[in-house]
Amino acid sequence: MLEKITWIHDDFITLNEARKDGRGKSLLVEIVKFAILIILIEIFLAAILDGGAVLLFKPATEIEKNLLSMFSLAIIILVIIGIIKFGEKRNLRSIGFSKDRAVSSYIKGLICGFVMFGLVVSIGYLTGQYKFNGFGSSSIFIIILFFIGFIIQAMHEEVVLRGWMFVSISRKNSMYVAMFVSSIVFVLIHMANSGIDLLSLVNIFLVALVFCVMFLRYDNIWFCGAAHTMWNFAESCLFGFAVSGKTAYPTILSFSQKNFSILGGGSFGPESSLITTVVLILSLAFFVFYPNIKKSLK
Repeated sequence: MLEKITWIHDDFITLNEARKDGRGKSLLVEIVKFAILIILIEIFLAAILDGGAVLLFKPATEIEKNLLSMFSLAIIILVIIGIIKFGEKRNLRSIGFSKDRAVSSYIKGLICGFVMFGLVVSIGYLTGQYKFNGFGSSSIFIIILFFIGFIIQAMHEEVVLRGWMFVSISRKNSMYVAMFVSSIVFVLIHMANSGIDLLSLVNIFLVALVFCVMFLRYDNIWFCGAAHTMWNFAESCLFGFAVSGKTAYPTILSFSQKNFSILGGGSFGPESSLITTVVLILSLAFFVFYPNIKKSLK
């Protein structure tokens, strides 16, 4: 697998752009930099959601709070862009914002995310782990707002962890080290979520690896950002499951876990299931080993 990944990044334009102004800092410096960033992000979100000092309204329900939380992350994306352009003097191509194939990449990423989580639901339904309860009653308007929110939320995580952290560490260190560290950080930022367990942590780590390899294979932030968006949107608003332990979302369809189990998942949702583990391993193998993926995605 490592040889295949080496082959993937032989012509990784994103990293080549990032290295134009030097090879970056040591691993320790990069980790400290991102630790400080994540702490500041948490402080910012706490001020937004709990303090209410800069809000035009105070969220009254968990759904409103979730929606506000996702939209507020747009500020973090802008801050990262500002740091890259004016602090590090790099262009946005160096964190994966390619101009070519942006729209087609995003559309295909959405399809990929839907297929991945659709497989989880299909396998769970066929094995009797999930049951269909009917249709939700949420308005189209609120569903659209949440889709936009998931676009922002997923792109925020991809920009911070894949576009900035992964690439920044890779400037001076091994890509495998960068992949491991950024994936561990992805796990750590989910540690406080309700219902987290060991299998949840394994699956979060696996999905982070999948997004890293997507980023490498397609050489832009659009594809993995879209796949991440659609995974979360499908899990919550389309099929009605908990997303990483969070349940306050409007739904189009209503599915539920028949019983909490290692096969179908616990209170964390399907992301804590062996079904998800299998789907993620298959997805990782596909993006690592499929030889003509760049050609097929263009």
